[in-house]
Amino acid sequence: MRSGRLGSAQVEELIYGVGRELREHGLFPTPEIVEGPTTEPIVSLRGEEVLQFCTGNYLGLATHPDVKAAAVAGIERYGLTSSGSRLVCGTQEPQLELEREVADFEGVEAAVLYFLVTVANTGAIVNILRPPLPQLMRELGLRPPGGKREILFDWLSHPSVVEARVTAVGEENVRPYRHVDMNDLERKLKKSDAHIRLIATDGLFSTDGDLAPLPDIVGLADRYGAMVFVDDAHATGVYGAEGRGTWEHFGVEDRVDIKVGSLAKAFGGGLGAFVVGDGDFADYLRVTGGHYIFGGSVPPAVAMAITACIRTARRERWRRKAVLENAEYLRERLRCLGFDTLGSVSQIVPILIGADQEAIAVSAELLEQGILIPPFRYPAVPHGKARLRATLMATHTREQIERFLETLVAVADKHDIRRPC
Repeated sequence: MRSGRLGSAQVEELIYGVGRELREHGLFPTPEIVEGPTTEPIVSLRGEEVLQFCTGNYLGLATHPDVKAAAVAGIERYGLTSSGSRLVCGTQEPQLELEREVADFEGVEAAVLYFLVTVANTGAIVNILRPPLPQLMRELGLRPPGGKREILFDWLSHPSVVEARVTAVGEENVRPYRHVDMNDLERKLKKSDAHIRLIATDGLFSTDGDLAPLPDIVGLADRYGAMVFVDDAHATGVYGAEGRGTWEHFGVEDRVDIKVGSLAKAFGGGLGAFVVGDGDFADYLRVTGGHYIFGGSVPPAVAMAITACIRTARRERWRRKAVLENAEYLRERLRCLGFDTLGSVSQIVPILIGADQEAIAVSAELLEQGILIPPFRYPAVPHGKARLRATLMATHTREQIERFLETLVAVADKHDIRRPC
């Protein structure tokens, strides 16, 4: 039953027709309901234990005893939520302590917390490229830099980066470049007549599992006078000698202008993100950014738990090594078994299937055999490149990985999806 009218008949038909057509073609996404924690290698689903390869809890910290103890202590002292933005009543000692911990971890002066990575991405890009608070700036006698602004972004960047571009500079000033294609990026930089250019990219791409060539990107940025923005959500805590991310991994920490990381994945928080830099840059984001000013605050108990996650990860360095070793083991075994893992080099290991319906069917059959690994399909990935996306954890065992491989081979053979090695 429809709850109300949405306007014209054409609009209603579009809205209600999409769901109807997806269901008729077997493409309507129906999430599985996990009973209990979702962040361990073994989870409970439909009353049975299944082996999962789909969590972002890369370091296996979400259920660490120290982390759970911190969350419980936070609930006891602060309750469920701050119930306000940071500039209203949403700033408490746990958020400040987490910002200090993140800044120390990243080796910078300051960190600004956001509720979600998507909000941090949008907020940072818009704040840098679109003049903030024009009336206040006029009153203060400040003049924002003039001239044309342009964003050049890897076309596999996260959707939040893609959406921020239009808000910041308008569709006409957006220049996508082919995925990790530095020749294409340079061609577009040469043609650009913008006064301010921003190159935006993920550090670790979430659907292909490959890394952006950051040394080449910052080199081009230097040559053509551009800024560099990196969303490192999936690399935070995993890549680099200290786990700072791809900018540390590639040795370009001081050459990336805007650095965004996640507190929701490897650091187990389920939500939370940060932008890091010097104190003046942090203050600028706090006093001019609508996404910060009007956004929610990370709950204090969650902030305490994430702080415990970061400290545990820094202490238990074996976790970073273990997750990447597990991923390399799975990736090499898949390749030798004839599966296409695309360009993966990380803890994200895609297994190319092809058609959406085929990926859905393979995922469903794997679940029947006790393996949970949902399909990734359009619009998350391009048409014709539907896949299973395996995400590894430090706490997966080799026996669990082998069980997954054995089951996958049996199901894949029925669908003829493998290719000769």
